[in-house]
Amino acid sequence: MGELDRVLRVYRARAARDASRRYAADDPANRLRLEALEREAFALVEEATGRLAADLRWLDLGCGGGWWLRTLAARGVPPQRRHGCDLRAELASAGGAAVVRAAIDRLPYRGDSFDVVSQFTVFSSVLDPAVRGAAARQALRVLRPGGVVLWYDFLWNPLNRDTRGLGARDVRDLFPGAATVVRRVTLAPPLARPLARCASRLHALAYRLPWLRSHLLCVIVPRGES
Repeated sequence: MGELDRVLRVYRARAARDASRRYAADDPANRLRLEALEREAFALVEEATGRLAADLRWLDLGCGGGWWLRTLAARGVPPQRRHGCDLRAELASAGGAAVVRAAIDRLPYRGDSFDVVSQFTVFSSVLDPAVRGAAARQALRVLRPGGVVLWYDFLWNPLNRDTRGLGARDVRDLFPGAATVVRRVTLAPPLARPLARCASRLHALAYRLPWLRSHLLCVIVPRGES
């Protein structure tokens, strides 16, 4: 069984036991996480590209049920500029976006196709360094001149053995020579969930401590594109 077959098996098992319920839109901690993530991600991309999100052509790697593609729609990105790929055939509707079944290390797109290639907690699910490296090269291949990679992923997730945390050095190793803007974001979920449900003010105070944040948000600008 190949590495991406393993990833597919893990995601299907997770769906079968409804482990994604904690990431539902009506969960207080998840709502706070997504609101902050969306705000910071769009700000970083628009600053790096000098263009509004609605004017960019996007590809979301491992798009799953289409959360980010629907977020782009809400931001005014038209359907023809919203694309996604995922290993799973049973993809949910993504608001008219063009979604294909594909592996992240073998993207079915021509070079210079997208202004932004995004990934949200996808690379941490890939344990094989060779597959991660191939996926990073594919992301760069399909970027247009002036394009960027938008990265959001775990620094650590010790309770999930099916993932591997990735730090700033790992990101820079995957995209050598690129200019990388790195932000530490997202209050660690085991702490965020109880605080968000009972004390939103404490949640905000805890977020001020960088060492309690469990993810990296990065914009990666390939060499010669800054």
